Amino acid sequence: MHYDRDDHKERVKALTERIRAARTEASENGAAIGSRDLRAYRKTIDQLASPRHQTMPPAFGSDVGILESEWERSLQQDWATNTRVINEMEAAVLEFQDLRRGEYLEQVPRIIGEICGFQKVLFSVVQGTHWIPVTMWAKDPSEITAIRLDKYLKDNPVIRLVGRLPEAEMARRRRPLLVMNALTDPHTHKPPIVLSNATDYAGAPLFVDGRIAGFLHIDRAIQARPPNETDMLWLHRYASIVAGMYSITLSSRREKRTQTNFDRVSLMLNELRPCGGQSFVSPEVQQNKSGPAPRKFNQVESLPMSRLSAREYQVLQELSKGMTNQAIATELCVSIHTVRTHVRQILKKMRVTNRAAAVAGFHSALRERSDG
Repeated sequence: MHYDRDDHKERVKALTERIRAARTEASENGAAIGSRDLRAYRKTIDQLASPRHQTMPPAFGSDVGILESEWERSLQQDWATNTRVINEMEAAVLEFQDLRRGEYLEQVPRIIGEICGFQKVLFSVVQGTHWIPVTMWAKDPSEITAIRLDKYLKDNPVIRLVGRLPEAEMARRRRPLLVMNALTDPHTHKPPIVLSNATDYAGAPLFVDGRIAGFLHIDRAIQARPPNETDMLWLHRYASIVAGMYSITLSSRREKRTQTNFDRVSLMLNELRPCGGQSFVSPEVQQNKSGPAPRKFNQVESLPMSRLSAREYQVLQELSKGMTNQAIATELCVSIHTVRTHVRQILKKMRVTNRAAAVAGFHSALRERSDG
């Protein structure tokens, strides 16, 4: 069988340079070449070095040997990159334990972006059938697409998770996704894609206690290559770690609230016990007298305040700190439209006409409670 020696040599040389360029680009961006590309390179190398080419001059075999060496170095680099990313992910997530919710929403996208070298990372929450982009981290905040996307988030977009929207599929199937040619895909939600100029992107769902809680999206819009399947798997692993840590944090908070409520009830029951009777107070509360003071049974909240739901009371607490609607939305992980609705209900239930009067009523109720 006849072979074009010059053509074969050019193919070997071109693939060698391609692998070197991919390895250099990945190293500069803290990224991975990706298992799919590495498999494709391996397949081509095997074809070039197959037994059919035994009639090649020895010099050509030497060229294939160099190509083999380049592939091995690329494989080792990807292995080292994966190991570094996974270790840094697991270490970084431990920082989330003591963060407030607003800080949490900011730090989650920043960490994955810096560790993996992504260009932009979008963190969204899911409420029912709605997808709400909340915060974004950008490697270069001054870059025009980052500015546009940040402005888009300030408009508080709310997107319905319906039909064949990739994010709807991601929530239903509980799997990450890699969207190629997003601008021409008829099922993608176009505004954030157009603004960020992300022709390709990856996404991963966050499930907390078995329920969809949010999404993470990443792109490499202005880098030399689009996201690959390794980026998608990194993002999915990170989302799983973050969701698991958040679930543990929620459980810890629930336990603390349960213990606090139990101790309060114990203190109230202790006030009612007969002289010489057995105390209902838990040993922990007896040792820590600096805990919450017992509430008197004749101490009742004012009627308007008692009408508020738990979430409305939480919003009122944030209002009393001088926070804006946008800040409250970020802190409570809800849309600004939801906050505005809560504020209207608070004013209605407290029978006041403005936020200042509501806050004044809130502080008045707190003083009455402490005096009581």
